[in-house]
Amino acid sequence: MLNKLILLIISLILPSVLLAKTFIGITTPLSSKMKYSDSTGSAADLAPGTGLNMGVDIMFGDRERGSITRHGIEAQKISLTGQQSSTSYSLDSREYLYKFALALSPSAEREGSFGFNPSVFLGVGVLEYKFKKLNEGGRESEKTKETETFNYTPYGFELPVSLYFRSFYIGASYRSYLNEIKIKYLPNPDGSESTGTFKNYTGWFFNVGVIF
Repeated sequence: MLNKLILLIISLILPSVLLAKTFIGITTPLSSKMKYSDSTGSAADLAPGTGLNMGVDIMFGDRERGSITRHGIEAQKISLTGQQSSTSYSLDSREYLYKFALALSPSAEREGSFGFNPSVFLGVGVLEYKFKKLNEGGRESEKTKETETFNYTPYGFELPVSLYFRSFYIGASYRSYLNEIKIKYLPNPDGSESTGTFKNYTGWFFNVGVIF
């Protein structure tokens, strides 16, 4: 499955690489959050913690040559934490995304111009999560990872605005994930378990990159 996905991404990107500008960028959250809820009625908002929250993408396209689309890939690391009454939550993930964007720039991405590049993304991810019960002697789960190599499928959309210079760009974007992540909750003292859901990861991000 992974090999087929890689071949598909390469086949979609390669034609653009040969006759295109290359945009290499770094993305980091200005403000973001994810919602957690479970079958016991617990709910919490998770926000970026002390871990690494950053994405690196490579996009190909050239508005000056008449192309109004971009293709590319992004690798991203997410680290979130949150707390609700007697429980704290932490989540870490690595994602590998294919991105398709429209390059809407009235001045063809020339120096001093703005660009609006709405995009969609789809990929694979590796998720690890951990819980700590604060009112039960600090009972803490091991950081849990599902047995599959990739255990969830991130997808969603992004709305970036960029200011272009001669060889670099800066900007901001709003990103929204539309997928839900189902997990098993920390077992109770009696051995019973409940399920939980992470969803609605959204936020504003700062973008900066170079242009070749």
